[in-house]
Amino acid sequence: MKNIIKISILIFALSISCIVSSQSIRAYTLKMPAKVFAGGGKLYVKALKSEDAKFPNFGIQVSEAIKNQLITAENKDREVKASGSLYNPWFTTKFYEIVNSENQADIVLGGKYKFSTQQDASSKLHSDTTWVLDNGTANKKPVSYFYFEYQNNGKVSVNGQIIAKRKGQIIDKHDFSDKLDGSKRSFLRKPKGSSIDSLVTKLTERTANSKKNLYSPEFVLEKYNFKNVKTKNKAYKSELKTQMKMVKANLKSGNLDAAAKILFKLNEQESSSNLYYNLALCYELIGNTEKAAQFYEKSGNSSGVKRINRLMKTEKTIESLGLPIIEKDFDF
Repeated sequence: MKNIIKISILIFALSISCIVSSQSIRAYTLKMPAKVFAGGGKLYVKALKSEDAKFPNFGIQVSEAIKNQLITAENKDREVKASGSLYNPWFTTKFYEIVNSENQADIVLGGKYKFSTQQDASSKLHSDTTWVLDNGTANKKPVSYFYFEYQNNGKVSVNGQIIAKRKGQIIDKHDFSDKLDGSKRSFLRKPKGSSIDSLVTKLTERTANSKKNLYSPEFVLEKYNFKNVKTKNKAYKSELKTQMKMVKANLKSGNLDAAAKILFKLNEQESSSNLYYNLALCYELIGNTEKAAQFYEKSGNSSGVKRINRLMKTEKTIESLGLPIIEKDFDF
């Protein structure tokens, strides 16, 4: 009997957990790049220049990776805005207009780099002594032996700087460095070490991959969880439960406006910290940072306050690019 009760409690707990977790909506948020150029405008990306004319493909590939990611971000902007899962009207990944010549550009991205390489091989003769049993006796005798240690060294490193200029004036510098060691050591036979060319190729791919998002914003699809709303008023419980089911259904279908309308009516009947949080989240999703901040303060939820402060910082950065900020409100 006790086991049956325990199982029933567990099933009930799991069902409640499922109800709470279903109060969510999937929406796009904006991941900001490390570098943003205030004023925005037309941007041209030219190949980084080798200071000693070695390995020119490195500069070409790194620059192409940066440029292609900016173009990808521009294409993603159109795709996300047509998806129905973006509720914030001022979110965008089109920070600049990418142009194909330096003469057309307001901002020019370029830079320089230099490689250092090392490749050599060495060998060393070692001698050692071991003790073995003498044939037919219990005595041990020393036996000397020799072996070779081979070392094949292959190392490359790169140091560089990506430079942004506006109207010929430097507005930003980004220093970078990386290295690869393909050295190998073995005994008795020579190891096959990595060639300088293969190491440079690997380092080029790694640098291009790590720098491609340096200037590109990115849309990220996230799950936003709303809090469950409860009441101590027994006469109100049934109505509240019905209304929250409608909220969940609207959130599941992506109808944020309808869900927010119900939450506002519930808040007029009986306010709570969880309702304030849910209303703040609705305003956060549509990019109304002022009202979202007000409701997060009322909810007393510190993580919500931190999140909206970050969003306000993003809003100011986008505004600094000269892009429009339209703070939407609910129409009800």
